[in-house]
Amino acid sequence: VQTDPYKTLFVARLPYDVSERDLEKEFDVYGKINKIRIVETKDGKRRGYAFIEYEHDKDMKKAYKVGFSPVLVC
Repeated sequence: VQTDPYKTLFVARLPYDVSERDLEKEFDVYGKINKIRIVETKDGKRRGYAFIEYEHDKDMKKAYKVGFSPVLVC
């Protein structure tokens, strides 16, 4: 799977029960999201981090700037 690193935001310290929908609701305010990938182990357990790929790099940069404060509360 190929993604553009300049459009991809790494999000860590996520609750293990977070869904793609939860992330989309929190992060689509910064721009159109192409893809969300929540990382899992081979046996399907969530690892607590995800990659969010935006359509435009400027949208990823907006999301990154607010990343230093808590955004997602589940």
